[in-house]
Amino acid sequence: MSVHYGYNYKLALIKKLKSMYGKELEHLEFERAQRAQLDEAEDLILSFFGASKDELLELEVASVGEVLYQEYEDDYIVRLTIHENYIQFTRKPTAIEIELGQWNEEDQHAESSVVAYIIPGEKKCKLKKIGKVHDGSNFDENVINSYVRQAFESILEPDN
Repeated sequence: MSVHYGYNYKLALIKKLKSMYGKELEHLEFERAQRAQLDEAEDLILSFFGASKDELLELEVASVGEVLYQEYEDDYIVRLTIHENYIQFTRKPTAIEIELGQWNEEDQHAESSVVAYIIPGEKKCKLKKIGKVHDGSNFDENVINSYVRQAFESILEPDN
């Protein structure tokens, strides 16, 4: 290789390396895009609960622990517990897990289950329900609201 004054060898080297590692670079960019979508979904979860964070923390004190709001403790993003019922969002490497726990009055024990995963889609995160073959709807505040209702439906029921 001959030496040329003023020639930028760094640019030539980078161009050559990019052509050699093109598939790896595409895969890396794909993973970054998926992580960015999960980051957006995590921010949406935090903002959904963050709008009521002060009230929830006040209720935590007033209820002497019957209401418990936690962010970024253990391995989860958000966990809201009311009595023995809870909803929990946990960040996994490739998804966000939605777990619901409810008190079974008949059997006198808590039942918990992962009900869905928030997974990266083409442009926005999608909801993948457990036991369903196809990807579900786009993930948004309505989905969070629906699972909050499902987790705390016994509390939300009108008094008889």
